Amino acid sequence: MLWVVMASCALAFALIPLFGHLSDRYGRKPVIYAGIAAEALLAFPFFWLLDSGSTPLAFAAYGLMTVAFSANYGPIATFLAELFGTRVRYSGLSVAYMFSGLLGSAATSAITVWLLSLTGDSSSVAWYILSAALISLTALLLLSETRFGSIEKHDEHDTVSGTPNKATPA
Repeated sequence: MLWVVMASCALAFALIPLFGHLSDRYGRKPVIYAGIAAEALLAFPFFWLLDSGSTPLAFAAYGLMTVAFSANYGPIATFLAELFGTRVRYSGLSVAYMFSGLLGSAATSAITVWLLSLTGDSSSVAWYILSAALISLTALLLLSETRFGSIEKHDEHDTVSGTPNKATPA
């Protein structure tokens, strides 16, 4: 498994900049949507391949999920930064990224171990991944596309709610 994870990391190292580039060209949201949708579609096949006990299938499972992960991770920093005006960009990005990490990533290990111990079946973790993907898709739907706008305009209006930014002088 160490080799499988290392190969996936090497793949992500190559793919993350590629998906960042694609988000510069086509928009942040379409690339992130594709990554989340791919993760949702791969949730069950990922565990079916791992549960087979086959090393080549484990490489395939991690490789496929790494492509989906990279589509999310490549554009996410830019996407989040562009959601905030220049006056609050660093703080807004930091709070959003750290809060989402605390709510999502920090609890994931404990939740997946609990699900596995409760059910004894990896499909319970696949359901968790699918649920998280649906929540992510819903949240992404509520946010504005940031790629094609002007960063300076983000000081005039809050990109998340679309309301005038009270910190910006008229």
